[in-house]
Amino acid sequence: MSRERMNVLFVVVDDLRPELGCYGTSHVLSPNIDALARRLIHGYCVCVTYVDAQLGRLMAALDCLDLRRSTAVLLWGDHGGSSASTRAGASTRTSRSTPAPR
Repeated sequence: MSRERMNVLFVVVDDLRPELGCYGTSHVLSPNIDALARRLIHGYCVCVTYVDAQLGRLMAALDCLDLRRSTAVLLWGDHGGSSASTRAGASTRTSRSTPAPR
C-alpha cells in the first residue's frame, strides 16, 4: 500500500508589529489572513462558550453534593483573553492577567 506524501504549509507571523487588516490597520490589505482570523476567533469563542457551560455543570454538581462552600475551584488558562481583547500580542501582559488576591 503506497502512502501519499503530506503537503506541509508552514506560516510564520511575527507578532511584534501586528499590522494586519484584522487588527484594525487600515493601510494594510490582508483579506486572506483576515478571513482566517474571523474563523479562528469564531472557534475560540465557541470553545469559551463550551468551557463556560461545563463550568456551570461542575458548579451545579458541587451544589447538589453540598460541596460548593468547601471546594476551591481553580481555573487555569493561557493569556489568550488579553490577546483577543486587545487584538495584539499579550506576552508582556502578565501583571495585568495574573494578579494575586490581596
